[in-house]
Amino acid sequence: MAIPTPVSFWNCDESSGNLVDAVGSNTLTNNNTATFTTGLIGNAADLEASSSQTFSIADGSQTGLDITGDLTIASWIKLESDPGSNISMPIMSKGFEGNTNRAYIFSVQDLAGTNYLYFQSAATGAGGAGVFVTWSPSLATWYHVACVYNSSAGEVSFFVNGSQQGTTQTGAQALFSGSGTFYIGGP
Repeated sequence: MAIPTPVSFWNCDESSGNLVDAVGSNTLTNNNTATFTTGLIGNAADLEASSSQTFSIADGSQTGLDITGDLTIASWIKLESDPGSNISMPIMSKGFEGNTNRAYIFSVQDLAGTNYLYFQSAATGAGGAGVFVTWSPSLATWYHVACVYNSSAGEVSFFVNGSQQGTTQTGAQALFSGSGTFYIGGP
């Protein structure tokens, strides 16, 4: 079995400005002056939710991010604070700036005081169904987090530092191919 080629890869090694796609053409716009800091290797983007800092690309400018089949999202993250009660800290999403073009979102989510890795998909572009597993990250610690979505089974598996968290979750909806914006961080 061949390893699939990534659609996009952002190493976040810039010192300012936009995020350049290392394998494709999906350079992401820096919104609200996100800054860069020391990462595990080289630099890392430092997004502040209080300043609505994100990186994004409009649907009409992107290539390959309207994924409707299997999907893997992976990222290195380091939380500076707990999300807070009933707050979502988006890692990556497509179309979740409203309720009409939703495709997928992968986030760290607090639900009633418990933290989760969370994935939501929306087959029709509105609403959607979320699946999640509990996760108790330490602050100021780097983690490699990933979610693997199996489109034919509607299943999602979550991983932290290469180890599956909980069991494979069922009930995820199909991914909508709409005109929503792709984000790293918020919207």
